Amino acid sequence: MIKLAQKEKLLYSFFATALLFINFNSNLDIIIMSIIVLCYASLSLKDNLYLYVFFMPFDEILAIPMLGSIYRIFQAIILAKIFHLFIKRKLDPKFSLSDILLLLFLIIYIGCSIILYGNMNVLGLFINILIVIIIRNSFIDNLDQHLSKMFKLFIFSVCMAIFWGLIHHNFMMGGDLRTIAMMRFKGTQEPNVMALYINISILFLFYLNVQIKNKIIPLILLYTGLFLTVSISGLVLNLSIILIVLLLNKKTYVSIKHNLSYLITLLFVILSVIILRNYLSFLEIPLERFQEKLNYVLQGNFNSATTGRTELNDMYLQHFKEMALHEQIFGVFTLNGNNMWNYLHLVKVNVSHNTFTDMLYSFGVLGLLFLLIYVFKSLYSKINIHFFKCLLVLKITLLVSGFTLSMFDSRYFYVWMIL
Repeated sequence: MIKLAQKEKLLYSFFATALLFINFNSNLDIIIMSIIVLCYASLSLKDNLYLYVFFMPFDEILAIPMLGSIYRIFQAIILAKIFHLFIKRKLDPKFSLSDILLLLFLIIYIGCSIILYGNMNVLGLFINILIVIIIRNSFIDNLDQHLSKMFKLFIFSVCMAIFWGLIHHNFMMGGDLRTIAMMRFKGTQEPNVMALYINISILFLFYLNVQIKNKIIPLILLYTGLFLTVSISGLVLNLSIILIVLLLNKKTYVSIKHNLSYLITLLFVILSVIILRNYLSFLEIPLERFQEKLNYVLQGNFNSATTGRTELNDMYLQHFKEMALHEQIFGVFTLNGNNMWNYLHLVKVNVSHNTFTDMLYSFGVLGLLFLLIYVFKSLYSKINIHFFKCLLVLKITLLVSGFTLSMFDSRYFYVWMIL
């Protein structure tokens, strides 16, 4: 599935195998993570940047006692190497004016956060965005080649995350417990985030120049994981991705045969699900949950259809309207949960389950607009590359997911939005 150089294959196979043993024993976890860090430090900066993407699905489970995510060590290693190469004039970050303005905005934000709240929580976001910008700028000369490799690594990593979740039986009780109680697959994340990771991997598979026969097995595994999450938003997002990919595909318009093949395949899948729902037990719960959500929508009960997200988001937006004008424009200058929500008097509610509402509170209208303009400017600069359509659908996927997930301080959100 993944065509890399032999040494790289062995390296990623070693990491993937080691990751499967995480969480069996705390002492073994420390040994495995220590080996990963030592290997990571010994590799080149370019390999560090690839692995920054590769380990992303395992971010939540690779936690070191007293330190937190292993990504903090990865970031320190990358920054140290960047500084060393920059001093020796062997690395040119190639920052554009928009890059500098974005980083300057975040530096000012960090200063305000320290002055107002005495914390540097925004520093992690700044470091992550700095690294992603350097990854993008370092690979700009052969961007299609580097993106192809990163996409393959990410697909491989997500497939291993599904294996990890199945081996460790990492499920959680979910659904509307008053009507339908179900076990939802978490993988290495929470179910809705895992569904998003899987959808991104499926999107990458659609656009990678790989023989169809080599896509079948990973697609089966990815769709199995997607169904097991019982994420309605994930399933709807998957259908949206397929529709957008079809709309962007020239063959959809110029080839009747190609168009009919997609239509026949889709009808076959739908009919198979309807016919086999009574025989395939794993389809029962997702279809019951989908029916439940559909009933809520038909009744006009959008709050229940969105599992309380609509009412919660309305509460946040109402409070935002009541904030002072300067806070609406510039935000409240913190990503720190305790400080932020205590400041807003919304105790026991950590997030609004809407990335853009969260961004409004943290960055204000000005900051949110600036970030979105930066993302689309970055995308526009890649309009002539092979993977432009893939990146376009990726951005749409993240923007749509942002209305149901709180990703405003998540590493993966900014990695895929900026790359």
